[in-house]
Amino acid sequence: MRVVGIVVACAVALYLAWRLRDVLRLVVISVFLALALLPVVDAIDTRIRVPRAAIILSVYAALAAGVIVVGVIVVPGMVKEVEQVSRDAPRASRTSGLADMPGRRAPGGARSLSVRGRASGRCR
Repeated sequence: MRVVGIVVACAVALYLAWRLRDVLRLVVISVFLALALLPVVDAIDTRIRVPRAAIILSVYAALAAGVIVVGVIVVPGMVKEVEQVSRDAPRASRTSGLADMPGRRAPGGARSLSVRGRASGRCR
């Protein structure tokens, strides 16, 4: 009877965890972030006498500002690189010989022939 109770309790716990998975995900992320920032908050708290809530708020603000600054610096360059790759990809594939591979379309649009002489790329 005890085993049945344990199995039922586990099933109920798993069901509740599944139903609350979005909330649990946020709680887990928040706990890990708080634990990661705890040494920083403690170090600042021992050096200056400011209420702990103000220190925590300033650490979170500095973290958010860092994410924003990295986004402002990194994202525009990444967008430019992706645009350049998308512009250069057709020319690069023509000059690299990828169009001559079996199953690829030749520059004129015709299919290249495979080793056995059949047109490749068709499903049987």
